[in-house]
Amino acid sequence: MIGLLLLPSLFGPLFGNAERWIAGLSPTAALEKLTQTSDAAADTVGSLGPWPSLLLVAASTADVSLAALLLLGRRDV
Repeated sequence: MIGLLLLPSLFGPLFGNAERWIAGLSPTAALEKLTQTSDAAADTVGSLGPWPSLLLVAASTADVSLAALLLLGRRDV
């Protein structure tokens, strides 16, 4: 799980001009965007705005919760 969270930030620089966009897709970048202070520059963290960042965090949380629920149901039968 930690690898999935960190992979976009680690491999973002390998994609040249798309680095900011790829690194901004990780849930950790979205959380950083949501918690950045008002005095931070807009391009400091991630490429998403506040609402898309919140939706990305909520969707990734729902995905992980659903996967855990499915695995729990499959293994505890």
